[in-house]
Amino acid sequence: MNIHEAIMMLEADKLAAYFDTSPHESLINALDMAIETLKKQQPEKPVKCSQVIFSCPNCEKLYNGVLNPRFCSECGQALDWGI
Repeated sequence: MNIHEAIMMLEADKLAAYFDTSPHESLINALDMAIETLKKQQPEKPVKCSQVIFSCPNCEKLYNGVLNPRFCSECGQALDWGI
């Protein structure tokens, strides 16, 4: 199973929990957290703001394009610098 498949399964479980006659709010919150965490593990390309300035596609934290971290230090989003 890959990350995308896991996200799809968790989202289906979350939807089922909404239609449960006795929804468990803590379960729905846990599924939301798991989905958000898995989505951040999928690398996304930083947004180019100028020739040397890039931002995180998730939280918009700015980076100078010289030191290219694998993960955003603000939100934990995996970054793909293969621009």
